[in-house]
Amino acid sequence: MAELKNIPEKITVLFIASNPLDQHQLRLDEEAREIEQMIRKSDYRDSIIFTTKWAARPLDILQTFNELKPTIVILVDMVRIKMN
Repeated sequence: MAELKNIPEKITVLFIASNPLDQHQLRLDEEAREIEQMIRKSDYRDSIIFTTKWAARPLDILQTFNELKPTIVILVDMVRIKMN
């Protein structure tokens, strides 16, 4: 029971996405919408704050962490891999 006292009353879930225009486009908006819908359907929907950050750059991520202090972070990043 002591562990339950450490659980925050509100949990902030931060979905951060970066999908460069020159890369194959992922359906990140659909992914975020599905997560948000599942949260809304859950019994604990009033305890979860779901926030998205789009076209995130490194400093944007740092600033968002400082502002929101998220409990859970979902980071989706398309990175170009060059094959030599």
